[in-house]
Amino acid sequence: MKHEPPLFGAYFYPISSKCPVRNSRAETLALPQVPNECTLALNATPLFPGHEQPQKYCIDRELTTTWDDADPETMRKHVQLAKEHGIDFFLFDTYLGLKDGKVYHELKECIDLGMLSQQLGDFKFAVMNVPASPRVILPMPKNLEKRLSDFYREERFYEISEACAEVIVDHNQSKYWGHANYLHIDGRPVQALFIGDFRFEDPELERKRVLDFLLRFKSYSFEKYGVRPYVIAVMVNSLDFIEECMAAEVDAITGYGLLAYFEKYESSVQNYPDLVERRIEDWPLIQSMIGDIPFIPPIVPGFDSSPRGENHTKLEEVTGRYPFTPVVANSNPESFENMMSAARTFIESPFPNRPPLYLFSTWNEITEGMALLPKANRGTFDSTLLERVKKFKETLK
Repeated sequence: MKHEPPLFGAYFYPISSKCPVRNSRAETLALPQVPNECTLALNATPLFPGHEQPQKYCIDRELTTTWDDADPETMRKHVQLAKEHGIDFFLFDTYLGLKDGKVYHELKECIDLGMLSQQLGDFKFAVMNVPASPRVILPMPKNLEKRLSDFYREERFYEISEACAEVIVDHNQSKYWGHANYLHIDGRPVQALFIGDFRFEDPELERKRVLDFLLRFKSYSFEKYGVRPYVIAVMVNSLDFIEECMAAEVDAITGYGLLAYFEKYESSVQNYPDLVERRIEDWPLIQSMIGDIPFIPPIVPGFDSSPRGENHTKLEEVTGRYPFTPVVANSNPESFENMMSAARTFIESPFPNRPPLYLFSTWNEITEGMALLPKANRGTFDSTLLERVKKFKETLK
């Protein structure tokens, strides 16, 4: 594995208003139609003086700032941009699971219609299954009581159960793992599992559910299909469930975002260069926690999820409340490049079975402010971050 050429990948967050399941859920809740998140990004307002919002992301040199990922032409542009700048694969967020015994699959159009309806050449993809549905309440309200009610709505969550693990395996095996462009490591299909976005019930019960889910996912894949997927556990900021991931003997652990600190004692406005240094220091600590399981350090260009919140809001009204804070300020290409260089040092350090993957978080989380996508700055196509990725990758050859 160590002798394979490194691969550069980025999480891909599907942006679409065309999902019938998601739209139906909004209608059932008597909510407005789910907005395209491009609109949220373009209409964002600053929380405080100097807060750089809105940010105008684009997908081509024509400065297209609004798109739908269920459109094959849109996905063609994503793939073309990625390939031009050294990105080898997308790791798709996917939303599939059981709710009260019924199977739901939301935003599947983005990968099934957008991604897989075109000629991909040598470009690869893999999937990350997320155990909660994408929100239908956007933008999220600043009123705390209403925000909490909306944020933790029960209908968002899929079951964390052995039956749900089997549903995901069956679907991914039949639809994705055998695809000619699916990403494999050591001949095994890469399968990311997002660990952390679960119900807030009895902690011990939740931990048991997570462990049972992971164990069944692995055993069922092999028992039914003879396939041992390369399971990557994707942690969120709290790093919960590391012990369960270790007990299930996942193949690797990484993070999603893993830049800003969400603890209450941390500032609501955090400095990107400082965060980069702190997270680089965190990586070996995480590796020491998980023992023989390799850690893949996520490379993160920034974080600011305030576009998902109600507009014309003041910082003092929403401090300590997702999606408004924390806001990461002063993101810059030099610190981003430092993070890439540190990832290289970490990845190339002696460690058994560490996959040669550089994983960027993310390609297009434009409403959480951590996208590699170019920006339309003053009428120009600003692909500074992607150009840095491309040049950095060239140094590895």
